[in-house]
Amino acid sequence: MAHFRATIRGQRGEASRLGNGSSGMRALVQTWDYDLRVSVDWNGVDDLATVELVPHDGSGTPLCVATANLTEGTWRSGHYRYQRARAKSA
Repeated sequence: MAHFRATIRGQRGEASRLGNGSSGMRALVQTWDYDLRVSVDWNGVDDLATVELVPHDGSGTPLCVATANLTEGTWRSGHYRYQRARAKSA
């Protein structure tokens, strides 16, 4: 039975996917430089989400933008700073 449902819409229309408590749900929105990764999991009690900024080329460490407890409706800001995570090569 589905515990999570995700929808995404792009150039070719809308699609949805289901996830259960064991599989969780993962989304990766990619650009040329950075990706936004969203993970949603169930820990047996609460639904928990993490949003991370990830360099597209795989270098460096993901930066946590926010975490949320989706059961309680609470969130907290991550360690994201409004500056470049790495210098762009020329």
